Amino acid sequence: MFWETTHEDLDRKINRLDSLVSEAQGFNFFGFHKWDETFDLIKEIQEDFKKKIRYPTKAGRDAAWQRFFNLREEAYRTKRQLAEEKSKKHFGEINGYLRDAEYDGVVETIANIVSLGLLRTTPDDMKWKGKRLREAGGLFKSVKHEMTREHKAEIHERIVSIRESHDAYWEQYKQYREERAKIQEEKRRAWEEGKARREAAKERIRANIDKNEEKLSKARDALRRHQQRCDDLRDQIASAWSDSFRERAEGWLEEAEGKVADIEQHIDRLEGWISEDEGKLRSFD
Repeated sequence: MFWETTHEDLDRKINRLDSLVSEAQGFNFFGFHKWDETFDLIKEIQEDFKKKIRYPTKAGRDAAWQRFFNLREEAYRTKRQLAEEKSKKHFGEINGYLRDAEYDGVVETIANIVSLGLLRTTPDDMKWKGKRLREAGGLFKSVKHEMTREHKAEIHERIVSIRESHDAYWEQYKQYREERAKIQEEKRRAWEEGKARREAAKERIRANIDKNEEKLSKARDALRRHQQRCDDLRDQIASAWSDSFRERAEGWLEEAEGKVADIEQHIDRLEGWISEDEGKLRSFD
């Protein structure tokens, strides 16, 4: 049997919505509220009103609608308020990490540094700041879905700015370390890098030779097949029993000879490339 919703049922739903909204207003941003149930109920009540459920009087219906309308607006307002408070809490927590991670951006000049002990900000200091920056980034990633657009934008901007200041420090520190490195060590590194590049280049050339030799082998096999085809066609032409067949066979022969010529040109190119690469390899000796 179909159950028809009455105005009493609708009033009970509105009362339930009133309870849920009041319950939500009693929470702070640490609390948990049944928002899914709240907004599912709002949707359900809206659908009931669309069904034009009868009330004893028009004034009663209007009052019920106004009460629902006010509760719906209050639900949205409360949810926004709680979301803003939660966003503000996250914003403050992340900012705490970022304050620790901040680097004042003073660039250590090589001319004023004669030892590690004279660095105003030591590498250990920056490693700790970097750790705090990563912790800030991890926290931000885990809670940003609960933050307002403005808070997210500000935190993102600060993270990017602080990261850039860290990068500037480490770049300067790298230059400082390079200045301290012995010239002979730099030469050795350059020689090792050059050797590695030469070996890599030789490996690429050898791989290219192997690839072209494989292509050359396949091309020579194809050449033999097409040359055999030409020989077979010449025998057939010589023993042709009709002019019609001879003409067709001569056309086939012309096509096969064209393929032979193309393959021979391809073989010449491959042999030339292989010879050129072998010359490049010899130049490394």
